Amino acid sequence: MLDAKTLETIRTLAARLSADERLELVRVISEAAPADRATEQDAWSAALRAEAAYWYRRPAEERQPYVGQYVAVHRQTVVDHDPDRRALYLRIRARFPDVPVLLVEADAEAPREFTILSPRLERVAS
Repeated sequence: MLDAKTLETIRTLAARLSADERLELVRVISEAAPADRATEQDAWSAALRAEAAYWYRRPAEERQPYVGQYVAVHRQTVVDHDPDRRALYLRIRARFPDVPVLLVEADAEAPREFTILSPRLERVAS
């Protein structure tokens, strides 16, 4: 999301454009936005996968103090824990508003991974 100063700058500059130029500007911005969101979502997903991999690699002895609770993992560190997931979520969002932080049950096992092979055959152009 753009900050207020950037939005005001864009408004000021766009006011000088003709109607057709403003329309073109809106088109260009709208075409660029989904790609930016997808990239950001991919980055968040990758960060959360890395945090999950770290958490599930930890030995059971290190996870033992948190049994029965939810933990918040950020940069391979447990930054908070609580038996109430909602309370933990609210604290984490207040502390890390725009940062991916893994919230997971401390005693949960790593999800099973499946490999799905496609039965689809493709013809090779000759």
